[in-house]
Amino acid sequence: MNAWMVAGPYDLSNATDAEFIFYYWSVTEYAYDYFWTVASTDKEGWWGLRTCGDRVSSCGGWCIYTFDLTDVGDLDTLCGQPKGWIAFASQSDRDKRFKGTYVDDLTLAVMATTTNAPTHTPTAVPIRIWMPLLLH
Repeated sequence: MNAWMVAGPYDLSNATDAEFIFYYWSVTEYAYDYFWTVASTDKEGWWGLRTCGDRVSSCGGWCIYTFDLTDVGDLDTLCGQPKGWIAFASQSDRDKRFKGTYVDDLTLAVMATTTNAPTHTPTAVPIRIWMPLLLH
């Protein structure tokens, strides 16, 4: 099974800092089932983090993850980009003994300069997204 959930595009052209924060619960088959958190500027090249195995035991239940969008592999930063996408992807084999991955409480937090302020004072602009995901 291969599944994708993509959000965006987001205009980060005025962003000076950005991060994607979410909680996840994941018990997958180690080295056979994978869960990715990735970002892109063109929906073709995706960069980010891949996990597998029992993440519930490592963090005591729901894990929190902060995806720094200023340091995204070969993309470098999504800040300053007119279009940016964030995605979850999951890959699993036929083994049905593992529960899979769930995500909750997703937040795209952006620090941006405002065009109305003469001094370009940074302003926090939180963007809330809610996307329940069951991948297994």
